Amino acid sequence: MKRLSYADSVLFLEKIVAQDRNDLFWDKKKNILWGRQGEEKSFAFRFPLPFPAPLPEESLATYVERLPLLPLPYHLILVQAGYAALAYAEEGQILKHKAITAYMVRKKQGRAQLNYLKTKGKSRLGSRIRLQNTILFFENIHKKLKEWGKVQNSCRFIYSGTPTIWHLLYESKANQNFERKDSRFIKVPLSVRKPNFMEVRRINAHIKKGRLLLLNPNLSPALPDLEEIEW
Repeated sequence: MKRLSYADSVLFLEKIVAQDRNDLFWDKKKNILWGRQGEEKSFAFRFPLPFPAPLPEESLATYVERLPLLPLPYHLILVQAGYAALAYAEEGQILKHKAITAYMVRKKQGRAQLNYLKTKGKSRLGSRIRLQNTILFFENIHKKLKEWGKVQNSCRFIYSGTPTIWHLLYESKANQNFERKDSRFIKVPLSVRKPNFMEVRRINAHIKKGRLLLLNPNLSPALPDLEEIEW
């Protein structure tokens, strides 16, 4: 795998488009460009996650033409049960960040309240406390994002979390920040450790890079001249 900086990823795509090829398939949802030779995939290029969301009917050439050489503003939202790390970045640099924690896990069993709501024990004091903390946890995430006042300017919401967590985040009564089908959301494609500032910095360094993978050693895809690109 070869890793490209954000700017070099833009340059690579400009060179691909200039070749006027017909062997490419662009997966807009996953932000991956596939190269093909016959029925086989020859390479995959994963775009940097801060790249803007493509329009539904937009061609690759039109999309690449509007790519900025520096990342537009974006948010990082990393959430696990009881832990959240939020960040706002401009030109790839984190300008604001916040860690949020809450007591949501049963001692000894290590079970989060959000997975315990439909089972026994809700009437117990500890369960009621965890339930209230769970509600406040998601409200505090929304309040912090709103406090920063950067949501409307954000090009991307780069997130990590389970479907259950994201359902609760969307359904929070404090949610005035985004809708469920907001096209700006894109998921971090790797395992995320316990969210905190160090993890935000690690993930931010990862997501700003494009990744080129040659898939079949028996195929030699006609890639652009990469001498100008620093690998």
